[in-house]
Amino acid sequence: MDAVDELYEMRAVLEGTAAAMAAKHASPKDLAALARLVAEGEKLDRDPVKLYRHNRELHDAIQVAAHNRYLEKSLSALQDAIALLGPTTLAAKGRFAVAQAEHAAIVQAISQREGEKADRLARAHVLSALETRRVILAKERELEARHEQGGA
Repeated sequence: MDAVDELYEMRAVLEGTAAAMAAKHASPKDLAALARLVAEGEKLDRDPVKLYRHNRELHDAIQVAAHNRYLEKSLSALQDAIALLGPTTLAAKGRFAVAQAEHAAIVQAISQREGEKADRLARAHVLSALETRRVILAKERELEARHEQGGA
């Protein structure tokens, strides 16, 4: 669990930085793409694969809007590590609705060129996902323990 915490904490820092940089550097085309993605999120069904893909697309669009290739590479590496943790946190009951509202607030702050607010909101969004991940992992550990007790 310590490694998961470290991974999400680093992601929170980098995602926050990306949002702040996007608020500073996003082009009108970048802003339009972000607004479109938030609007599309409102219409998604709750298929975990579609939710995951949409989430990735939105986070990637923020990274692109930051216009910093090194930040993009760093975040990409973290996303690869997070993908190894298993199913998306967005499949957890109620998580997508919360994430969608968080995304909308982050994009609004970026569009209004409020870098500090965008940073703060993006960090909080990632740490909210960490809380959901902790619950998922705790349930998995509990199931494994029950399985081991049943098999012993």
